[in-house]
Amino acid sequence: MYGFENIYVEEGAREFPLTERILNRLGSEAVVVSDFRDIPVAEEGKKSLVLAVHRGRVVKNCPGTAGHVCCGYHVINQVLGCDVDCTYCILNCYINAPGVVVNVNLGDTFVELNGVLDGKRKYIYRVGTGELTDSFYLDRLTGLAAGFVRYFADKKNVLFELKTKKTDIDGVLDLDHRGKTIISWSLNADPVAGSEEANAATIRERLEAAGRAQKQGYYIGFHFDPMVHHKGWEAGYDKTARAIFDFVDPKRILWISLGTFRSPPRLFEIIRRRHPKSRIVTGESFPGDDGKLRYIKPLRVEMYRSLLNSLKKYGGDDLFVYLCMERKDVWEKVYGNASETPRNSGDLDRMFHENLKRKWSVDGES
Repeated sequence: MYGFENIYVEEGAREFPLTERILNRLGSEAVVVSDFRDIPVAEEGKKSLVLAVHRGRVVKNCPGTAGHVCCGYHVINQVLGCDVDCTYCILNCYINAPGVVVNVNLGDTFVELNGVLDGKRKYIYRVGTGELTDSFYLDRLTGLAAGFVRYFADKKNVLFELKTKKTDIDGVLDLDHRGKTIISWSLNADPVAGSEEANAATIRERLEAAGRAQKQGYYIGFHFDPMVHHKGWEAGYDKTARAIFDFVDPKRILWISLGTFRSPPRLFEIIRRRHPKSRIVTGESFPGDDGKLRYIKPLRVEMYRSLLNSLKKYGGDDLFVYLCMERKDVWEKVYGNASETPRNSGDLDRMFHENLKRKWSVDGES
């Protein structure tokens, strides 16, 4: 299962229930190590599975960019690694990890979350597991997605997100999620998905899965991030935008994000080495204030406007569509409407809160 050639277990991780579950399902022997950081780093780290005990905080603020508008999202890093192998994935820069890492001390994560969620919060707390992995990767082994859905089902003023490019969501479909979990799919134009997102489901398959989730009462989200400039990009993204509403009721969509391809310069070098046929690094990119390479601003604005117009045309003006890691002036050029342009990161968090209060109704919360 999953094709791992090596399985390592930290000495301190041996007695956790999640370790036992994973090893029983794999039916494999594991090499016990005192500290997984002592394992030699292989060129192809995805062939090794590491069961470890996380040290420090697991729940963190989503890493934003100074001077850019960020939305106040939070991330749970229970797993590091993914098998989708997108050319543009920032995980390609994490070459110091000896393999796919699962932090098996799940109980400690729930204790940490309890401390966070018991405090007073001005806005609805949004948190998810899809930053350093696909939320459904390894789920047949770990059952983590279902565990988190059950945990958040009875929490107040919080919305948990599972983010994926996969379709194997059966493990959560029949759960009593009570509307506290949103399942989101990363989308793209078909040519980009076909050439840059190896091992991911097709766009149609992802949308079909979103339709199945909606029928089970889940709210839905979508992320066009990164949008990639390519020949025919405008028609390609318009096609995907139109297809969304063949499968999902826009009233069940809580948010849609837009972001264009951006990366640290060293990722370009890794893409050229690991994915020599990729065309994602052939376009012109320029360093921003954060050191990341981005498309020139007028092109980003043009791409955002085009897709935003398509989404509103097919799904209606009530859709909540936001930009990921962009400056306020880009927002202003894209939306041209003060009511849809946040003044700063805190203001975008407020906009999320007000949108959810209007569209999201669970357990008396509305």
